[in-house]
Amino acid sequence: MRVVVCAIAFTLIATTARADDALRNERCASSYESAQLLMKSRKLIDASRELETCLASCPGNLVRDCEKWIDEQRRCIASVELEVHDASGAPLAAEQVEVDGRSLGAGKSLRNFAVDPGVHVFRVTVLGRGAREVTVTLAQGEKSRNVSIVFASRIDVAIAPSAPPVVPKAPRERRIPAAAYVLTGVAIASAIVGGALVIHGIAKRADLASTCGANGGCDASDLDKVRAEWLWGGIALGVGGTSLGAAAIVFAVTPQNPPQAAQAIAKVPAPYGLWVSGSW
Repeated sequence: MRVVVCAIAFTLIATTARADDALRNERCASSYESAQLLMKSRKLIDASRELETCLASCPGNLVRDCEKWIDEQRRCIASVELEVHDASGAPLAAEQVEVDGRSLGAGKSLRNFAVDPGVHVFRVTVLGRGAREVTVTLAQGEKSRNVSIVFASRIDVAIAPSAPPVVPKAPRERRIPAAAYVLTGVAIASAIVGGALVIHGIAKRADLASTCGANGGCDASDLDKVRAEWLWGGIALGVGGTSLGAAAIVFAVTPQNPPQAAQAIAKVPAPYGLWVSGSW
């Protein structure tokens, strides 16, 4: 029984050891490969983190590579001394610090923190004073670069004077004269009568053509009636068109009514806390 228990325990220990070795090897391979890619893209800080993982998880032959690379990256990484103060030189507490849009978190030390070489935008927010930002270009291996961000001593709030009341312009009204109404009524009536006569004449002519027109025996008086209806219909339509045009002319030449006085109310402060209001 003791032999069986010991065998099981030995098996579990061996299995756990193999699992740990597999995890360590996977972590080593991932950090070793990622560090090289990051170094090629000049992300030196991220590459250094991967190299630290490589040192902790890789075997001796790979550790030597990681040690050499991490020393190179640490020499190439730049660092910044960020100072925040007002116009008088008094230091200010930064509420928030961002580098290239990435927040460094609350309580981050602004002294000698590492950044990759290149162009960076530093943005600092101070409570009650707003935010300021500055763009800095850091050379490879440049250490303790002083970056100063200056805030105004205080925030001046300008109060714009109140604008005078805007008085809207009243639209001018055009009065429609009675003559325009009359002429429009005549135009409508003439159009109805003229249209009816013309349509009736067309129908009458078609009727004659289907009866006596085939043999040419239509009575002259019947043809004269058709012609008369067409004539009077044309005259009525002409009168309608003329009346409509005259109505438009009468409306166009009628002068506009003067606009009514625009009303506006203004309140003006008077002495002793009183207000004077008026309209115009």
